[in-house]
Amino acid sequence: GSCIDPGSAGMVIVLEMIEGVQLCTFACDDDTRELNPRWKHQLLLDIASALRYLHAQKPVIVHGDLKGSNILVEKWMSGPRAKLLDFGLS
Repeated sequence: GSCIDPGSAGMVIVLEMIEGVQLCTFACDDDTRELNPRWKHQLLLDIASALRYLHAQKPVIVHGDLKGSNILVEKWMSGPRAKLLDFGLS
């Protein structure tokens, strides 16, 4: 989102705070190597859902740099969740 900074009257971007690790780090961690198949499915679904959302926009947004280091995995009580990052090339 965005908002107007009352001090400077400039527009600022508001982003979500994400705490996690890159997908490539998460996948190579000894604790997650034998990851529950349901969690693997959820991570793939999270990534596919993010891409589907981007591609459904008018005009279409193409990420252009999809790789493990641009996917962050957060550890939630319900299991790991993936977030797509770095839209610098979009």
